[in-house]
Amino acid sequence: MGDRPPGPERTRPRFRASSRAVSILAERLTAQLLAGSPANDPVAVAERLLAIQAQDMRGARLAVRARSDGLSAADVDKALTEDRSLLVTWL
Repeated sequence: MGDRPPGPERTRPRFRASSRAVSILAERLTAQLLAGSPANDPVAVAERLLAIQAQDMRGARLAVRARSDGLSAADVDKALTEDRSLLVTWL
């Protein structure tokens, strides 16, 4: 395959993030509930994020569950249907 060395001889480009970049990344992940303390329920996730992309409901459920602790897809569905504490809308 051309002039690329095979296998272990190939080296990866090195990326060294500054401490400022790491700090900014940590703050962004925490603000999005992807690091730090997770939310306890679907409403807490929506309150923190303000909105969740929901063209694909499976993706929306996953986005909520990734930012919470111990929630199932059924918990998100319950917030949308029985509790009516979340809603799906569009702009």
